[in-house]
Amino acid sequence: MGTGNVKYSVRVNKSIRLFVIINILKDKEKINTKELVKMLHVSERTVYRDIKDLKNIGIPIYSKENRLMLDADTWDAWSAKHFLK
Repeated sequence: MGTGNVKYSVRVNKSIRLFVIINILKDKEKINTKELVKMLHVSERTVYRDIKDLKNIGIPIYSKENRLMLDADTWDAWSAKHFLK
């Protein structure tokens, strides 16, 4: 389920923020950290820490030309393995 045209403009705790980042990356082809900073109302450092934390648990996020992306194929396999047990 995607987020459509939902604008994220509320401060949230970290677990919700990580979930929101995943959904933003699923909905957008590419996004940069400055856009995430504006959407999530957090510092750029916080966004980098959140991305690092997501990568550390195996979420397939990568960067190309200063844009963050979610590898859709790898995400589908990862989410099926971890969420559909």
